[in-house]
This record gives sequence, structure tokens and C-alpha cells, in this order.
Amino acid sequence: MQHLLRLHVKASNQDELLRLESLQLPPELQTLQLTGKLTGGVLKSPLLFSANVNSLVRLSLCWCDLTEDPIPYLSKLSNLTSLHLRRTYNGHQLRFHAALFPKLKGMTLQDMVEVREIYMDEGTLISLEYLKLDGLKQLAHVPDGIEFLSSLKEVYFWTLHAHFRGNLQESARMGRLNHISAMNLR
Repeated sequence: MQHLLRLHVKASNQDELLRLESLQLPPELQTLQLTGKLTGGVLKSPLLFSANVNSLVRLSLCWCDLTEDPIPYLSKLSNLTSLHLRRTYNGHQLRFHAALFPKLKGMTLQDMVEVREIYMDEGTLISLEYLKLDGLKQLAHVPDGIEFLSSLKEVYFWTLHAHFRGNLQESARMGRLNHISAMNLR
């Protein structure tokens, strides 16, 4: 397993708990997809999500139902270029602090129905080109700090709060979205 490049661990259903506390990722792993409920301790595990996993470039977490913001733990994965979080987090706020995910090019945040706010500090996600927000039904405002993502080219805003469209138009009038060349809304 030392030379494994891709790993997908999937629960038999969305309620099954994945017990991964003792899983140690191979040093050359590039793609990891976990589909199933995770215990909060998994993200804190030095074996799984640590700076030692520098080869990981693609990460997908689905059905995890975490109650704690996963971003601080995942930020140790500094070589990520793609991040997909679907039904990963049940909290109200996601925050991307400065200097996080310096190589991330694409990010999808999907079906996290309790998320109400997303904050992006200046200096975070400096390489992000693609952002998809889909199924964040409580998200009524454009993520705070989106204007700092100067490399952002393509954005998808799908199935968000009913007031999102009006707030998006206000953000556009304020010039917060001028750097984005393609924006899709539905």
C-alpha cells in the first residue's frame, strides 16, 4: 500500500460511521475520497490529516455530518489543488483564514444546509480559480472576503437562500465581484 495513489472509502449508507482513527495514509497518496460519517477525532488524527501527507492534492469528504468546522484541520494539507465538501459540516459558519490552501484551484461546498456565513480572510485561497456553492440553503449573503480572491475566474451559486440573488446583485454593484469572469446562478 506504500505506492497507492488514490483511495476511496465509502460507507454502505449515509448513516454508517467510518472508523478511520487508526488509518495511516500512504506517503504517495494523491487523491482521497471519504464518503460516510466521521467522528470528530478523525480530523484531529495525526495519522490521517496532517502535514505529513504532503502528496495529497485532491480531497473529497461526503456525508461526514461534522459539528466542528473542518477547515482548520484540512488546512494542514497545503498541497491540495481540489477540495470537495458535500454534507460534511452541520455548523453555521465556515472561515478560511489568511495563508490557508495556497495551491487550491477548485473548491465545491455542497449540501451543507446549516451554513449561514462564509468568511474568506485576505490572503487565503490565493490560487483559487473555481468555486461552486450548491445547496447551502441558509446562505443569504455572498461570502465575506470574496473580493480578495483575485485569481477567481468561475463561480457557481446554486440552490442558495431565497435572498441570495438580491444580495449578490448588491455585491456586484459594490464592485466586489468585478474580478470574476464567469458567474452562474440558479
